[in-house]
Amino acid sequence: MGVQLIGIGTAVPEFALSQSQVKDLFLAEPDIAPLTARLIRAAYDNSAIERRHTVIEDLAG
Repeated sequence: MGVQLIGIGTAVPEFALSQSQVKDLFLAEPDIAPLTARLIRAAYDNSAIERRHTVIEDLAG
């Protein structure tokens, strides 16, 4: 018996945060190394993403 793909779809989680909120969430981690903080800032500030969606309601406030 073979495998069949019956359908495909997309979905966007209900909760969303701004890019800067997610960046701040990562930067708030305790004992974060200066290099790690610099890399987080570089990645989030230069990604061209405005909002990030999540299924975790607590993150969205």
